[in-house]
Amino acid sequence: MSQPQRLQEIFRSVFNLSDSVDPTSIHQLGFPAWDSLAHVTLMAAIESEFGVAIDLADSIELTSYDAILAHLEDVMP
Repeated sequence: MSQPQRLQEIFRSVFNLSDSVDPTSIHQLGFPAWDSLAHVTLMAAIESEFGVAIDLADSIELTSYDAILAHLEDVMP
């Protein structure tokens, strides 16, 4: 499974998304389910799935699917 597909599956799991919702369009602002607890859960799931460590400063900036995918592409070989 590709990196984007794996990330989409994490979004689906953390936010309990139906198949009709496109995870790639989700942004923290305007998406009520993405609260502080969901953010911590999302970051932990990403760290676990991809074997990366996301520091707090980066975590604060990762507020959309696109931003997270770009970050993963930057930190992973």
